[in-house]
This record gives sequence, C-alpha cells and structure tokens, in this order.
Amino acid sequence: MGRWWIASGRTPEPLIDLRRLGGPLLLTLLIIVLSTGSYQSVLQLLPLVGEVPLSQGLGYGLGGQGSLAMLLAAPAIGVMIGGPLAGILAGRFGPVVTLAGAVGLGTIGTLGMFAGVASFPAALVFALLLGFTVGALGTSGFNVAGSLAPASQQATVSSLVMVMVAVGSVMLNFVGSAVLHSTALPAGGGTVNSGLGVFTYLTIAAAAFGLSTVTAVVLTRRQKSIK
Repeated sequence: MGRWWIASGRTPEPLIDLRRLGGPLLLTLLIIVLSTGSYQSVLQLLPLVGEVPLSQGLGYGLGGQGSLAMLLAAPAIGVMIGGPLAGILAGRFGPVVTLAGAVGLGTIGTLGMFAGVASFPAALVFALLLGFTVGALGTSGFNVAGSLAPASQQATVSSLVMVMVAVGSVMLNFVGSAVLHSTALPAGGGTVNSGLGVFTYLTIAAAAFGLSTVTAVVLTRRQKSIK
C-alpha cells in the first residue's frame, strides 16, 4: 500500500490515484480493511475452538456442546439478512450512518466471543451477529464509497473497495495465526492452542474493530459537518 501511494504521485494519470481520493474516502477504506480483518479472523477462529472440549481445561472449547455445522452456518444466515437490511436502512438514514452501525455491531459481536468460545449458545448468537456485520459492512462499504466518488470514478473506487476487503481478509488472519502458533501448548505428542492464545487473538480483533468504530464516528461527524 505504501508503494502504491508513492507510485500514485509519480505515474502520469494513474488509474487510481490514492493521493486524490480525499479524506472521507480514505477513512472509509480504513474502516473496511480493519473491520473486514476483524470479523474474518474471528470467523476463522470458530472451527478452531468448535471441536475442543471444555473439559480439556484450556479456558475455551465448544466440543460436545452443540452442532458445529449449526455454528458455522449461523454467519451465513446473518449475511443473508444483514446485506439487504443495510441497503434499506441506508436509504433512510444514509450509508455513512449505516456503515457506522455495522461496525458497532461487529465490535459487540467480537467482544461477545470472549464468552462465546466457551459457551455454545453465546457463540451461536454472536456468530450470527458477526454474519450480520459481514453483510451490512459489504453493502455499506460500497454504498459509502459510491456516494463519495464522482460518477466517472465509481467503478475504480468499487475495485479499490474490493482490494481493501481482500487485504483485510488475510491481514489479521496472519497475525492471529502467528499468535496462536507462538502460544501453543504441548499435548499428546503435538500442540494445542492455549487459552492465552485464543483470548489474545480475540483482543487483537476487538482492538481493530474498536479502531474501526472510532474511525466510523469521525467519518460520520465529518459528513454531518459538510452537510
């Protein structure tokens, strides 16, 4: 991204000039990359804790408490509801407000997973909420970016949103994987993720969502002041 920023200033008529995107659009892209990374990392954690029994004494574990298939299906149901509903709400309250609301729900969902990694009912509720966040963020991200860009640049800005989604989807997964690997405990001739690793993983995701929330509030206030 740093290299892209530098190249934008050196290339004559670049396809996407990052230096000319403007503050509100840059804030939107920052929200997308952080929030996407947060919810993707938490959703990737679900199957890792879903098969571990709580009786193993690691401080987490959902194995034997409920259907893992149901747990993994909950986010998809949330996506189906969140996307269309975010579009309806954007038409009434504006896409920026809807984006901020989606980020706030994601923050709640991530914080809720501190309890969800040891309780199947809580995990089911907050996984559904995170899926709702996925759908709402996807819809709101494109709506906000489209509203901030002139008609001639909306196609390229939409592509840039997809780049941010892709970057965010892998960024915190790599960080979380490194945390789990570095805090793993020996067990049965192999290793198992420790409670310290799992809760540190969630703390990083929650911190990223918290930063997204602050950025969304700044964006909302900035847009209101412009109006």
